Amino acid sequence: MDITLKNLGPIQEANFTVGDLTVICGRNNTGKTYITYATYGFLDYWHSGWPEISPIAGFDKHPLETYARRLLHVACMEYSSNWISKIFVGGKNKFKNSTFYLDDDIYETPSVKSKNVKTLPNVFIASAERTGAALFQREVDFTRSRLIDILKETNVNPQQLLGHFTAEYPLPVKHNIDFIRDLPNIVNKQSIFAQEHPEVLQTFDDIAGGEYTINRAGGISYSPSNQPDLNLSLAESSSTVRSLVEIGFYLRHLAQKGDLLMVDEPELNLHPENQRKIARLFAILVNHGIRVFITTHSDYIIKEFNTLLLLNKPDERLQVLAQREGYQLSELLKPEQLNVYMTVVDERVTDKVSYTLIPAKITHDSGIELTSFNDTIEDMNRLQDEIVWG
Repeated sequence: MDITLKNLGPIQEANFTVGDLTVICGRNNTGKTYITYATYGFLDYWHSGWPEISPIAGFDKHPLETYARRLLHVACMEYSSNWISKIFVGGKNKFKNSTFYLDDDIYETPSVKSKNVKTLPNVFIASAERTGAALFQREVDFTRSRLIDILKETNVNPQQLLGHFTAEYPLPVKHNIDFIRDLPNIVNKQSIFAQEHPEVLQTFDDIAGGEYTINRAGGISYSPSNQPDLNLSLAESSSTVRSLVEIGFYLRHLAQKGDLLMVDEPELNLHPENQRKIARLFAILVNHGIRVFITTHSDYIIKEFNTLLLLNKPDERLQVLAQREGYQLSELLKPEQLNVYMTVVDERVTDKVSYTLIPAKITHDSGIELTSFNDTIEDMNRLQDEIVWG
């Protein structure tokens, strides 16, 4: 999927391709989350069944593929004009000049209702606010319900009062909250990994340090691997457990081949060892047919992807090394599977500070050539060497 964004937050214009594994790196406040949310928003909009449109003129005279591509173009225009502002918080005027365009090969028969078109991937997102969504969703729901009950006993209009307390969240955050709320129903489903590849779930459990379940009250319980009879609530569990809960339930109950999993800052609350492990998990998912899209500030994750690229060569020494270090064939990556981008200042814009994306060079010989982290690390090393050695 080739995507072009214009006039979106700090992004003046950016072009990128969503491949098997897509990584967006860059400094804080340079547009990474805008890019992620806009992409998620369009795919959700496409699959949710966007408003009916009249059949495009000449439908009966063009090949279905041509018609489908034209339908996709219309969807992008409609999304840019009327829907992209609903993905974010800030009002329509803030996004009145924003445009989103997606170009992709479409071969299946289209429908005027996008929910019937299965050519673009189904998408699941774990936002950077996922920890709060997992921890406080039930408490917020209970408090709101209790407040309504109390107000019914007074002369105050409940809906009018609650309108003053309505919180606005970006769509991905709302969907994370909805996901947690619906877990008692979701756990009745089985993902491709639960059905065919339980070893992938075991890999995830190793990172989380245990397993998640839904208890009789409909809440989330966590059982550490070293104490399987112990059931902890999320409030009693570590921040690592809370940050991984949505990814864990998605992998066990929803994930299917062809999906796109989007994770904003997967390194949240993870020790460097687990940051390396989650990079390896993402590679496994990619090799099982799940596309992965992440934003990250983690040098550990990038370097682990690099290792998975460099080990994937017909070199006996490297094969022995991979076996010694516990790497499996299912974890190794090819350069063509990986797209890495960095947010940088857009020098084409002179009247304000704006950002764009530039691709990192990726080769079999050198892996990922990325300066964003290396410059900072080298600067720290230089300073510490001078402190110690003078």
